[in-house]
Amino acid sequence: MANLARYLAAAAGVLGLLSIAGQAPGARAQTVAAVGSDAISRGAYVFRAAGCQACHSDPKRKDEPLAGGRALETPFGTFYSPNITPDREFGIGAWSDADFLRALRQG
Repeated sequence: MANLARYLAAAAGVLGLLSIAGQAPGARAQTVAAVGSDAISRGAYVFRAAGCQACHSDPKRKDEPLAGGRALETPFGTFYSPNITPDREFGIGAWSDADFLRALRQG
């Protein structure tokens, strides 16, 4: 149950940060300015804030960060985290922004 709570907390954090996109332009600009003006800084901020590495890396395979495969026990069964590396075949490297947002919001 603790694993599920951590997973849900991480997902809530990502969704909360994504809500920046729905803010009024002035508020969005202030939020982006606080995080950093370039996409890499913003992405790194969201990555750290959401704890992506904790769920998307299998602690047994320390040499393959973000390659997925970590087992998360839930009341509905075991969920295995997906590969979120930039690999175009096995990860999310070929995804569009819309694909990424759909996965975060709808699973």
